[in-house]
Amino acid sequence: STGGGGGGTGTPLPGVFSVSGTSIIDPAGATYLPVGCGVLGPNTWWDRATTGLWQYCQYWGFNTVRMSVNSYDSGIHTNNDLAGLVAEFTSRGIVVIIENHGYTGSYPSGGTLTDLQNWWVTVANQFKANPYVWFNTANELGYEYGSSVSSSWNTVHRAIIGSIRGTGATNIIVVDGCSWGQDRAAGGDSGNTVTGNSGVLTYGPGIVADYSNILFSIHIYDQWNANSVGSAQSIIADYIDRVHAAGLALIVGEAGYEGYVASFSTFHNAFDAVMTVAPALVGVPAISIPAMLSSDTGMPIGLQIIAGQRKD
Repeated sequence: STGGGGGGTGTPLPGVFSVSGTSIIDPAGATYLPVGCGVLGPNTWWDRATTGLWQYCQYWGFNTVRMSVNSYDSGIHTNNDLAGLVAEFTSRGIVVIIENHGYTGSYPSGGTLTDLQNWWVTVANQFKANPYVWFNTANELGYEYGSSVSSSWNTVHRAIIGSIRGTGATNIIVVDGCSWGQDRAAGGDSGNTVTGNSGVLTYGPGIVADYSNILFSIHIYDQWNANSVGSAQSIIADYIDRVHAAGLALIVGEAGYEGYVASFSTFHNAFDAVMTVAPALVGVPAISIPAMLSSDTGMPIGLQIIAGQRKD
């Protein structure tokens, strides 16, 4: 079965989630396909309340949300009750993927990396008893483009994973690809993803050999776009097949093409392609549910948390 785990049904199941090969397994032993959207957490950018949004997830049949959190003080504290927000969703059988959004496009090092590790130790200790909480190490680490993946992608993610696992937490850990999460470091018209440009393909097998319950994630934007939907479909499908051939589990954590960044409107081939390549898709705002519930179009429209398998 798919979409298991009691997601969105109001009844969290006893037991744990796990990653087995290319699949996510829910507490009932069924294959779990995350479907849902992004929501705002502590210290994020807009003064829009996340509390109560679980009801919309239930209405739309979502079983997963990806909650953006910044570990610095953004000055906006509307959603700073992380424990309360997590409980609203997970008590109703909705998985919450907590992601640290403060290091996008970079590789923290030295004291900055230590701060991030310490932040994750605190979060892992807080939620390690709740299997409906997954940990997304850091949003879109790395800025590679037109070059091979930096070894820092491997080093930084391993440091964070090690810190989380050092708390005794066995929750699923989500690892974004390199190059702003897109894991290609190339333009969409450049053909299939070069293995050496992909953090997941280059370093993923080694990470899963050392750590259990690792789930990789890619974001579908400009680097996946192509001059036709068919080309983009082929590029995305090729990548997913190669990730699965390596024995790795994968979701699409973000996708979109419209909104406050004008150039997002040029990504429609990639967005339309992923809609047909991955199963159980629901079109939702890529950053925050409230954008759909009002006339505000100031965010990219897309998918957040799409699926872990290709639809054949």
